[in-house]
Amino acid sequence: MKIVYLADGRSIHTLRWAKHFSGKGHSVHVVTFAAPSPSRDNILFHEVPLNWSKASYLLMRPYIERTIAEIKPDIIHGHYLTSYGAIAGRLRCNTPTILSAWGSDVLVALGKRGPYGAFLRRIVRPSLNKAESITAESTIVGDALRKVLHVPQSKIEVFPWGVDLSTFYPTKVCATDWTTLLSIPEGFRLVISPRMMFPVYNIEVIVKSIALVNRHFKNVMFVFLCGLRDQNYYAQVRRLVAQEGVSEHVRFIEEYLYPAQVAELLNLSQVLVSIPRSDSLPISVLEGLACNVLPVCNPIGANLEVMGEGVKMTLVEVDSNALGRSIIRVLERPNSENQVITSTNLKVVLEKYSWAMSCSRMEKLYQKALRASVTFV
Repeated sequence: MKIVYLADGRSIHTLRWAKHFSGKGHSVHVVTFAAPSPSRDNILFHEVPLNWSKASYLLMRPYIERTIAEIKPDIIHGHYLTSYGAIAGRLRCNTPTILSAWGSDVLVALGKRGPYGAFLRRIVRPSLNKAESITAESTIVGDALRKVLHVPQSKIEVFPWGVDLSTFYPTKVCATDWTTLLSIPEGFRLVISPRMMFPVYNIEVIVKSIALVNRHFKNVMFVFLCGLRDQNYYAQVRRLVAQEGVSEHVRFIEEYLYPAQVAELLNLSQVLVSIPRSDSLPISVLEGLACNVLPVCNPIGANLEVMGEGVKMTLVEVDSNALGRSIIRVLERPNSENQVITSTNLKVVLEKYSWAMSCSRMEKLYQKALRASVTFV
């Protein structure tokens, strides 16, 4: 197959899909407004010049159509309904199209009340109508597609974008000496925030919890992964760290990390914190579970859904004091109790959230779309 992904070329999720299908011998192209540097894994990136805001994405449709006409793909897969997904369904071509909802696009943007939400729903409607199938990582997103956007149930495919268990697994082996690289003193325990540096992930709340944790433990370091970030928000978070007086207990990793590097950091960490305003399936949290990290998360639908599958989490409201107290409790728990939790969580991930199973489901969707297009012709 020749596959075109319309998606953020810097996103780890885009790269995972592209790398998988490229590795299976398919010709993979990524048409994007943000290509990684350098290109990787035999994936062909086509960067679309964009000098304006995201609101002007649709104005670049003619350029994207010319690019796709040159590629002549068998499948177009648009990611994130309110950006690349909105473009995918408006392309003037007959190529079978799959869309993937990521979570915030449906649960936040398209679920808004008032004129702006109505405007976005009108923008994405042609894409929803055109798509052969629309994937959702969790039941909560699938339900929103049906109830909020009135997508027929027959078009909705709910399955997790699982964990690459060949990369994320418990190990004490690290190719990178992170403690030296990050200047982490010997004996410090790590609390990691693996979510992107965007307001939706409530990173500022995590920062405001650090002082409380430090009053109980002097040997805890908070590590924030921010290879993908909103620059203005990132600057605000850094200023907040200084204002809170916790700079000595915070490390920011600004570089884009490969999955194997993320896995190393997870294996070095004791606690993972994830408290977004909304979420689909929390893949970064599941990756942490695969590396035996203890999760502290907020009780949103996506987290409750994985808990329903057997995952054990410490739940906390989005409040800095409550979060600080929860992190303290986890760090104070006996090792024997924590080991029961981590082994239970690892078992659930191995049985129900495998990346290999997800890839098999997606390939079947591609084949189904191809068969439907041949039958239609």
